[in-house]
Parts: sequence; structure tokens; C-alpha cells
Amino acid sequence: MEHQFLNNLIMNFVKRSILVITVSIIILGNLTCKKEPAFYVAKTSFTIRNEKAYVDSLVRFTNNSDTKHVTFVWDFGDGTTSDSLNPSHTYTDHGKYIITLKTFVNKLFSNSSSQTLTVIVGEKLYSLKKITEGFNFAEGKDSSIVVIGQTWDTPDGSQMFLSKFDKNLRPLWVKYPDKNLSPYVGSIERMSDGNFIIAGSLDNSANSNHFSLSKLDQQGNVMWDNKYDQTNGQCVFASETKDGGIIGIGMEDTEIVPMVTVLKADRNGNFQWKKNFKKEWLMFANNIIPLDDGYLFASSTRGQYSATNSLDSLVITKINLDGEVVWKKAKEWQYYYYIIYTVFSSTIALNNNYIVVVNDGNNFVMVFDQKGNFIKRNFSDLAQNTLITSTPKNNFIIGSRNDLGINFFNNSADKIGMMSYGNHNRICQPTRGNGWALKLLLGGNFLFMGIVYKECETNTASTLLVKIDEAGTVQ
Repeated sequence: MEHQFLNNLIMNFVKRSILVITVSIIILGNLTCKKEPAFYVAKTSFTIRNEKAYVDSLVRFTNNSDTKHVTFVWDFGDGTTSDSLNPSHTYTDHGKYIITLKTFVNKLFSNSSSQTLTVIVGEKLYSLKKITEGFNFAEGKDSSIVVIGQTWDTPDGSQMFLSKFDKNLRPLWVKYPDKNLSPYVGSIERMSDGNFIIAGSLDNSANSNHFSLSKLDQQGNVMWDNKYDQTNGQCVFASETKDGGIIGIGMEDTEIVPMVTVLKADRNGNFQWKKNFKKEWLMFANNIIPLDDGYLFASSTRGQYSATNSLDSLVITKINLDGEVVWKKAKEWQYYYYIIYTVFSSTIALNNNYIVVVNDGNNFVMVFDQKGNFIKRNFSDLAQNTLITSTPKNNFIIGSRNDLGINFFNNSADKIGMMSYGNHNRICQPTRGNGWALKLLLGGNFLFMGIVYKECETNTASTLLVKIDEAGTVQ
């Protein structure tokens, strides 16, 4: 009897277990029959709809990925993201950005696609009045740009202005030193303390027949303004020396014609010495380069063809730290003795191998070794070459006061190309504007500044600012 009871108990347990297992299988089967999507790898891709991407302009993206059961996360490479299907984004700084689109299926990461986007500043036009003519600039330690120039509306007359731009060439402020003054300023350069040295003065009276040097702080305020009674002329260029002082160059009036004068001051603008090159008949220099053991500049003088051109010879002069001549080398500008070329002021640059000189009056590119010995004569595509700078790769970039074009030369000063900017004037080209300044920036690019005329109206102009790389590509 006991055995029968046990057998019945076991059979009932087995039947109940089978029933539970069967019900469980049915429930699981019903659950798996729901139409939920399975995980899969989504096709992930996108396109950038802008031909060029500019700072402060919308960049639009088109999502070409699978969309069914898929969600998205965009990483724009500047610390911002989006979960939109086809987003737009504005970049506030120039540079290269890696754009990444990630896809998710059922909230699980599926795939990703990336592209590199270059955001550029582009060409910027700056207008204050009918004519806004920036003629020189300097870069601050924070990569900001301080522009000095003049502006006017007829019949108000001209006024000098100072403007500061951020590194993306957005205007930050503008100042007029004195609305009743239009003083002379030749150049502005950054000093090692972050402030700026000006060849000239913001005060008209200080420019009257005497060299002047002024120092500005980073907000454009005058720190000191010195007039040098030891001189009788105008300073056209000044920069910091290796000892932290200041070297200036310009033309000093004599009883004959203006002759080159070099003036040295200490870091506070106190006069130390000057050297006038009246006896050497050196005339018209646009700049001077501080060296470890002296200074280097280019000018012109009377040469063997002086009967036809009183300034037919180029002269490169090196002076020591006290202003005494170390060496002086000359080469006639004329290609052949019977051809007369116009000669005005010379501008000099150097790299590790060569000294290169250009002139306001012609398209010659004169190449010398480091001792001033003549090597060769090349030609620019542009006349009135005033702007020249060497590059981090020891090449040269040369610009003109006669146009908004730039010539590119390799490290041995052979021409390799040309670029033009400021194509806002589409009627009166090539007389669409003038170049005024070209300088190397801290990041390795260059800033080119000029003026752009409004179509054929030379009495209406804006200042052009454009960042370029060593190949001339707009940044």
C-alpha cells in the first residue's frame, strides 16, 4: 500500500513538472515571435555640403546612413555634439577639425564615419568710413592683430585710426588718437614685452622735421612718444634690437637730397647714437634688419650710369652695433646699361643662405650671399615690389604696392608661383587695389594687408586682411 502511494506521488510530480516546462516553452515562444529588430551594423556615412567652411558661418551636414531603428551622435571636433539627423554647426575658430558620426541600433553602438574639415578665416574687408586704408599692422603675443591706418569721408578730412582684431580677424575695437590730427606713422612692430613700437608719432607736432618713435601698449595707449632733435627728417621703420633696444631707419634732409639715417635708442626710447650716410650718398631704405653683431639694410646711390639715372645702383650695407660700416656692396639696378629703370626705396630680407632685395620702382629681385656678394637677378611678375619676407622653410614671399598679387620664390630666390587676392572688384582689374603689408605670424602663416577699391571708384576703399600659408592658400 505504501509503495502504491509513493508511486502515485511520483507520477503526479512528474506530470506537474512536464506541465510547467510546457507552459514555459509556450510563453517563451510567444515572446520571441514579437517583431523586434535584430542588431545589425548600420551603413554610416555623411557629406559636408559647404564647398568651403568659414569661421562664424554655418556648416551643413547631410546624413547618408541607414535610418531604420538607428539613432545618431555627431561629434564636431570642437567639443560640441548633436543628435540631429542632418545638423548644421558654426565654428568660432579656424583650424582643422575631425568630424565623427556614430550610429546606434537599439541603443547599442553600431558603426562610425569620420572626415577632416578645414575651417578658414577667409578674406576680410574692413570699413570705417568711405575710405579705410590700413597701411601697417603688428601681431600681438595672443595672436591678435593691431592695424594702424587712416580713414576719411569727404569733406571731413583724414584721421588716423588704430584697430584691434582677434586671431580670426574679428574687430575688437577702434580708436582715433585725435580726430583733428592725421600724423605720420611708418611702421608698427611687436616688441618682446608684448607692446608695440611705432616709427613715427601719433602727435603731429612730434613728426615735424624730426625722427619720432612711440611705444603703445596692447590696448593702443601711448606709453611714451619721443622726438629726436638730433635728426632732421622722418623715421620710416623701427624694430626691437637684440639687446632689447630700438633701431630706426629713415631719410634725413640735407642740403642736397634726403639721405639714409639710422638711429639707435634704448628700450625706453632714450637716444644712444645715429649714423647719417650723406657721405656715402645712400638714399631711400624701407627697413633695417637687426643681426646678432649689427644691422643690415638696402638703399640706392649714384652708380656708373648716373648720367641717365642718379639712383641706378643698389647698395647693401652692414653696420656694427655702434653704427660703423662693416662692409658695403653695390650692384647696378640696370639690366643693360642703355635700359633705364625707375628706382625708389629698397626693402631687404634674408634667410639662412641669401640676402634678397626688392624695390618700389621696378620688378627686379636681387639676390646676394650673406656677405653681400651679388649672385643673380630675378624678376617678379609685379611692379613696385615693396613687401618681402622670408618663410619658416627659408623661401621668400614678395608683394607689390601696385596690385593685390603676391609672388612666391624658393629658398634660392627663384620664382615658383603667384597668387592674387581681393577679387571683390570685378570690373577694373588689375587696378583693383594695392598691397600695403605682409608679415609672418606666430603660428607660421602670414597676414597680407591691402586696400580694395569699390569697382572703379578709387575714392572708395576698404582694408583687406587675408591670412595665407607658405603656398599662398587662404587660411
